[in-house]
Amino acid sequence: MVTRSALGLLIAMSVAMPASADPAAACSAEPCEPSQECPSCRSRVTATYGVGVGGPQGPYVSVGLVLGDVRYSGPLVGVGPGRSLLIQGDLARDGGAISVGTPLPFLIKLSRNWEPFGFPLVGLAPKATLLRTWGSPNGAPPDQTFLGASLELLAVVHFRAGVLWPVSGTGRARRLWTWGVGFGF
Repeated sequence: MVTRSALGLLIAMSVAMPASADPAAACSAEPCEPSQECPSCRSRVTATYGVGVGGPQGPYVSVGLVLGDVRYSGPLVGVGPGRSLLIQGDLARDGGAISVGTPLPFLIKLSRNWEPFGFPLVGLAPKATLLRTWGSPNGAPPDQTFLGASLELLAVVHFRAGVLWPVSGTGRARRLWTWGVGFGF
């Protein structure tokens, strides 16, 4: 049941991503100033994606959306600090997670032919995370739900760390430390 729900969320998020031409191509080489109206250099959405390995869930695939103040400057895509919402879903061998946070102070990506799938370069995001375990999670009981806080740091390679507490399930875990390392955001 949880696996189908998590997979459904990941599919819905990927279908909702716009399939348009590269918005950065419409921008001038000059960067947009915050005080300047530059609609061709801004968007309301950009995608995040990544792969990695972590605990307790094992290998994972991550997709998400950043909604809010997305800006383009030449080949770079940036997200304004404190003006954007990150919604991210992880699907793993032994668990799944949904996280909500905000990129602070920024998220910078290098765009490709069409922007939603630009290559993430640098970012930092504190997140509230809801994790459900199944299978044989490493260091956590299966079939338990946890809620807590996590932080993701991206410098070409991403690093994740968090602490979560049980909110449902039959396991006896008091608190769960999570971690992850991989590519993407």
